[in-house]
Amino acid sequence: MENEETKDEWDAILLDWSLCETRDRQGDLWPVILAEVWSDKLGRWDDGTRIRTAVLRSMPEPPLRFGDVVMTKSTAYLLGRPSGETIQ
Repeated sequence: MENEETKDEWDAILLDWSLCETRDRQGDLWPVILAEVWSDKLGRWDDGTRIRTAVLRSMPEPPLRFGDVVMTKSTAYLLGRPSGETIQ
């Protein structure tokens, strides 16, 4: 059972994000996210830096939504506003 405290833990926020796929050397497709990164608690990127995440190792069942947390091997990302959506 998932601990409610760990559900709220994240290392950075992704804004203006899109779920994409990347192909490995064997030709297999793997999910990644293209996004602006904000509030990076690990100090790797300045706010607003455009990144492509590493391969996602854990994510909720698609479609992904605002507030979901996705994980790569070493980073948990909180999903903010998806690409193409405006805040009203």
